[in-house]
Amino acid sequence: MLFRSNSGLYEGSTISTVAIAIIPLILWFSRFGTVFPPDWKVKAFCYALIFACLLIPVGTSTRTGLLCIGLLALLRALQKKEKGFLYLDTHAGSGLYDLRSEDARRGGESAAGIAQVLKAAEQRAPQSPEIVEYLGTVRRLRALTGALTYPGSPLIAASVLRGVDRACCIETVPQESRHLSRVLSAFGSEGKGSVRIMAGDGYAQLAAQLPPKERRALVLIDPPFEDADEFPRLAAMLPEVLRRFDSGVYAIWYPVKRQRDTDNWHARIARSITQPTLAAELWLHPR
Repeated sequence: MLFRSNSGLYEGSTISTVAIAIIPLILWFSRFGTVFPPDWKVKAFCYALIFACLLIPVGTSTRTGLLCIGLLALLRALQKKEKGFLYLDTHAGSGLYDLRSEDARRGGESAAGIAQVLKAAEQRAPQSPEIVEYLGTVRRLRALTGALTYPGSPLIAASVLRGVDRACCIETVPQESRHLSRVLSAFGSEGKGSVRIMAGDGYAQLAAQLPPKERRALVLIDPPFEDADEFPRLAAMLPEVLRRFDSGVYAIWYPVKRQRDTDNWHARIARSITQPTLAAELWLHPR
C-alpha cells in the first residue's frame, strides 16, 4: 500500500478508519479464505498486511512508536501458537531513551510523537486493541523507568515474551550495546523469555542466527540509514537469509528519502526473491 497524497480519500481519519476496520477481514481470510489455501505463506502475508494497517493511524512523528505498535501485533500473532519462537532484532539500539537528552530535544520527535499520542488517548480512547496494548506497555514500563523515558523495541519485546520464547538483540555500537544490557537487566524482567545481547554487525550476525532451533522467528531489521550503502546491503542480505530460513517473518523499516532510490531497491528485491512480500509506505504530504 503506497500513498503519495494524504488528501481526499487518503485524509488521515478516513484511511485510518478503513485500515483498522479491515483487520478482522484479513484475519478471517487467513483462516477461511478459499482463493488460496490458508498455508503459512498466506498467513505471513496477512500478518504483514495487518502490520501495514497498524502503521496508518499513528503517523510518523516517531518511527520507534510505529515500529513498536507493529512489533507488538506481530509478536502477539506468533504467540497464538503455544510453540516458542525467536525474536531477532538486528539494530537494537540502547533500549531506553531519555527524552530530556539533547538529542531528543533537538529533534522534537517526542513532543510531536509519543506525547501527542498519549494526550490524544486520554481525550479519546483508541479503538485498536494493538494501539491500546502499545500505550499500556509504554505506561507500564514508564512506571519502572521514569515518566520522561521512552522504551525501544528490545525492551518492549522483552516485556511480553513467554517462557518458551527467546530474543537475540544485536547492536553494533559498543556503548549502546552495554547500555542495552543494563536496561534489560534492570527492567526487562516483566517478560519470561530469555534475552541475549550481542555486540556486532546486525547484518553479519543475522545469517549466523538462522535457522532458529524453534523453526519460528520474527526478525526486526531497523537500520539507522546513516550510511549510503544501507539499501544495497539490505538487498544483498535478503536472498541469503531467506535461503537459510524462508518461513520466518521479516519486518524491515526504511525511510523514503528519494523515491527513485526506493523504487530501485524494490525492483532489485523483486528480482532476487520469490517469497510473498508487502511494501507499506505512509506518505503524509502530497508529492
